[in-house]
Amino acid sequence: MVVTIFSVGFDIQTGEKTMKSTFWLSRLSVFAVVGLFVQPGAAMAATVDCNAGGNLQAAISGAVPNEPIFITGNCAENVFIRTDGLSFSGNTPADGVDGSISVAGAIRIQMHGMTVKNSTGNGVIVTEGGSVLFLNVTITGHSRAGVLVLDNSLARIINGSIDHN
Repeated sequence: MVVTIFSVGFDIQTGEKTMKSTFWLSRLSVFAVVGLFVQPGAAMAATVDCNAGGNLQAAISGAVPNEPIFITGNCAENVFIRTDGLSFSGNTPADGVDGSISVAGAIRIQMHGMTVKNSTGNGVIVTEGGSVLFLNVTITGHSRAGVLVLDNSLARIINGSIDHN
């Protein structure tokens, strides 16, 4: 029996999405994988293609904790995040949200290689003890603050920009 396991992640040095596969050949290995690593409700990667009419909020609402969500195109919507551990990645740095993102109480949210732009209010709002890490993210063109952090929340940006807000 051959089992292939895929893991999706990010290469911190290059900023590229990575996918690794591992092949397990023995029955003992298969039992170890099933027994130790596969859990009910385990996160699977979601892909939202907003150029083809995809809905980012629907993917967020249906996500389980620690699920990666890959974005293609500009999602013209305001989204609300309450699920811990979600990670968002643009297919290109120009992909992302054309609107606002509200993170209320969700922790360990990561946004990587994407743009959040052009809301009529604040760009990203982090409240209720939420935490967000921005890696190579551009936050621009909002009519109010680019990032607003309230209520014992945390936002950290690495190699990104917050401008023209």
